[in-house]
Amino acid sequence: MALSRGEGKLKKAILDLERMKAITLFLQESFEHGEPVDIEIAKTELEDLVDKFAEVFGDQVAPQQLETARRDPEYFLRLIDLARATLIKK
Repeated sequence: MALSRGEGKLKKAILDLERMKAITLFLQESFEHGEPVDIEIAKTELEDLVDKFAEVFGDQVAPQQLETARRDPEYFLRLIDLARATLIKK
């Protein structure tokens, strides 16, 4: 059975969030165990991910939450989980 356009967009959004979560978990390892250069690279990657998240879900979170997420991968993981839960409820 084919997905409707709305179902397809929802499925893609959920998959995008799962991808962001996987990447963030990987980056978190660099924050916790990486060399200084690895940590700097991880910071840049995290900021880029949060920016992508904000493009789609920025209207659902406060600007302060996005700023915190740019510095704290654990916090960003919580935002991802909240966004995913919101999508699943639709």
